[in-house]
Amino acid sequence: MFSLRSHRLFKPFGLILFTQLLCSNLLLLVKAAEDVDLLVVYKNRRGREKIDALLDFFLVNRTRILDVIYEIVENTTEGTDFDKFSPAELISSIKTPNDLWERFRDQLNNDNNIASVTMNPPRKIPPNDVFEEKIVDVVDTIDVRGRELRNILPPGIETVQANELWDYPFKERIGVCVVDTGYDLGHIDLPIEGVTGSTPQRSYGLWSVDENSHGTHCAGTIGALVQNNLGVDSCMRKENFRFHIGKGLNKEGSGSGSTIMASVRGCQSAGAKVISMSLGGSANNPDEAAFYRSKFDEGLLIIAAAGNDGNTAKSYPASYGSVMSVAAYEDGADFSQQNNQVEISAPGVDVRSTYPGDRISSKTGTSMATPHVAGVAALIWSRFPECTNVQIRNILVMTAKKLGGVEYSNRYGYGLVQAKEAFDLLNSSGCEAADSFDNPLLYPTDETRETSEGNIVMLIIIIVAVVVGLLLLAA
Repeated sequence: MFSLRSHRLFKPFGLILFTQLLCSNLLLLVKAAEDVDLLVVYKNRRGREKIDALLDFFLVNRTRILDVIYEIVENTTEGTDFDKFSPAELISSIKTPNDLWERFRDQLNNDNNIASVTMNPPRKIPPNDVFEEKIVDVVDTIDVRGRELRNILPPGIETVQANELWDYPFKERIGVCVVDTGYDLGHIDLPIEGVTGSTPQRSYGLWSVDENSHGTHCAGTIGALVQNNLGVDSCMRKENFRFHIGKGLNKEGSGSGSTIMASVRGCQSAGAKVISMSLGGSANNPDEAAFYRSKFDEGLLIIAAAGNDGNTAKSYPASYGSVMSVAAYEDGADFSQQNNQVEISAPGVDVRSTYPGDRISSKTGTSMATPHVAGVAALIWSRFPECTNVQIRNILVMTAKKLGGVEYSNRYGYGLVQAKEAFDLLNSSGCEAADSFDNPLLYPTDETRETSEGNIVMLIIIIVAVVVGLLLLAA
């Protein structure tokens, strides 16, 4: 007769499951002591007051708080019309121990004045960025044998045709914002005058200091000084644009959805129209998606790195429909993400640009491709400021050089960005030429709240393990 006691395989199998169960419980205990980082969206003043009371409670209990997207209505009066603010501007970011948060979860989720409570998604420099970094002093680009001083024209600048438009007249000095690890203000090959910036998280340090180098490198591709007889050239002459820097990442290259959103809001307040973000993460957050949708609707052109994992997974914010997702083009760019939100491509392999300390370096990644597209977008928009952000985005896509013999692919999107082609189309046909293109990537169908199917499956596994363990103990 079959029994659990007599069957030799069941005891070791059951012990394994039981051990897994114990480990799971230990992990849950550890998780209870960990901090959770939350995005709380409130609907009105009462919702704001609810959060004020919660913050006061946390402070009394000596809880660490990250409160960066909170000051947008800090100085409002009782007569403020909260309806004029987008969901993004009615967000608080709160960090608190998980066990303390559990006490308030239902209270906030069931409050009619609170729209939603979600996890604040981590955001960082794409993994595997900078595969091989080569650093030299800017002065080493000067010919010391008595010949004329020279610039290095990075191949990527030529590939996207940016240098062909350097001397074309512009109509408006456009604001460009780089949200990253900071900016090496004072670098011999970068603009100094007129550069502004902000740091939403005080612990990240000054925006004008870049202890990582990633942000300075990305900024250099957009706006390193052109034809100044040293260093590298870039997409734009300094007369054509003005920089704003949002230090949304710390010196390790890490941040959160809230620090990036606060940086973007700072960019917008400073008058920037093109936002370059060489960063991302795997979490798809509905409140973050709403933020970028609102900023796109308000006229910003937001451009972000597709990611470097070399698979079909999506990285955010690049994969939100309101953001242009940039892939890396060239041999050796197999690391670039390949999914149905990739919109356009640019050079991203061995890209030379500025590096802190009056140096230049070569880096590789979709992070390096992204500022090429942002630079071209700003270059074109400064010549045609009457166009909308949607029209500039469409023109870049319409005039991209087709790759792989197809109109669109998950690998390259609509192709390689081409500045001169975009300029020529607008110059001959005007902004209205862009209206004929219906971009399906603007409104993807998967910008929804993520399900908890994975958690349900894990719960079922744990329950099965408990049952088997109990049966073994009773046998």
